[in-house]
Amino acid sequence: SNPTCEIPDIEAWVERARPVGAYVIVDATFASPVLMKALDLGVHMVMHSCTKFIGGHSDILCGMLSTRSIQVASQLRGERSLVGGIPGSLECFLLLRSLRTMHLRVMRQSQSAVVLASFFSRHPHVTVVHHPSLPSHPSYELCRRYMRQGPPGVMSIELASPGLVTQALSKLELFVQATSLGGVESLVDWRYRYDSSMPETLIRISVGLEDPVDLIKDWDQALGTQLYTVGDGDYNKMMEASHENRPASPSSSSSSSLPTSTIIKPISAPLTVITTSSSSSSSSSSSS
Repeated sequence: SNPTCEIPDIEAWVERARPVGAYVIVDATFASPVLMKALDLGVHMVMHSCTKFIGGHSDILCGMLSTRSIQVASQLRGERSLVGGIPGSLECFLLLRSLRTMHLRVMRQSQSAVVLASFFSRHPHVTVVHHPSLPSHPSYELCRRYMRQGPPGVMSIELASPGLVTQALSKLELFVQATSLGGVESLVDWRYRYDSSMPETLIRISVGLEDPVDLIKDWDQALGTQLYTVGDGDYNKMMEASHENRPASPSSSSSSSLPTSTIIKPISAPLTVITTSSSSSSSSSSSS
């Protein structure tokens, strides 16, 4: 869920849907295909916003759907044929560029997010940390079960007061204020600014590819504290801690050779269909 990173029990929903013939569709934008293979969990369709982690450079507007149903894929192809909406050549080029580094980017963002979440969980000005790498998070066990490569590179924190929020946002140097996520740069988003249903003290954070030590130092100074002096040797300790929070790799028995039909859909446009022969997660989503 956005922005609190709660994860539903996907397999339980699949079991509920099966007797009544309902479809289960998962928006896995926060996880990306690197961290979770939702089709292997029995869902009918997976969505990703390629604008986020798959694109990863904040320069693409595109979405993606994946399904193993030939019938559904055929119907989507029919819609594509009628209304068009094929991504442009530049978008396809940029997406191909991004796919070449997606695994490296997403794994680094996941590891850095674990480090940052651990820092926030010990900070006296932070009252709540919404990240499933922490045992205190309600989806901690589900994250370890479904996201076997690691937790997402997105989290939210709640500060002790609205004044601390405005202070931190004005003093952060490495984090850019933007309503997006999944890019190489670290971002912060004060959701209350345009959504009064959100807690006034909540800030969503998208962790980029910067050194996590630098990110910690940035938040430390932005919150007006000097609680953590990070030396060179501490970086390796932080990375080791992030690996401790990562479950074992999934067994080979969970893989599937069933054909997958992948549909790429630009935002505010109809669907484009690309058929592949391997398992692939995907599609457009409302992650901003």
